[in-house]
Amino acid sequence: MYLLPTTEAYEKQEISVIIPLTEEQAKAIYEKKAASANEEAIAQVIYSGDFKGEKDQLVVLFPHGKMKTKHLILLGLGKQDELTIERVRKAAS
Repeated sequence: MYLLPTTEAYEKQEISVIIPLTEEQAKAIYEKKAASANEEAIAQVIYSGDFKGEKDQLVVLFPHGKMKTKHLILLGLGKQDELTIERVRKAAS
């Protein structure tokens, strides 16, 4: 697997996307209205309670429809105030 950082919109690329989220970021998504199909897919798994952004939590979504994205991989980082560079490094590995 190759990790390539990019500034391009991931919705238009035929790739798998890793989205690291803290518990606070997951809660913010839960509280706001989704603006895109990808955001809606992410919001649905958060609304259902299947993803809360907890440390080491992992959910793989298979988006359908207008998006080219192959997979959306949600990666929980835990609480924002407990986030360390070591936790991010472990999550990325």
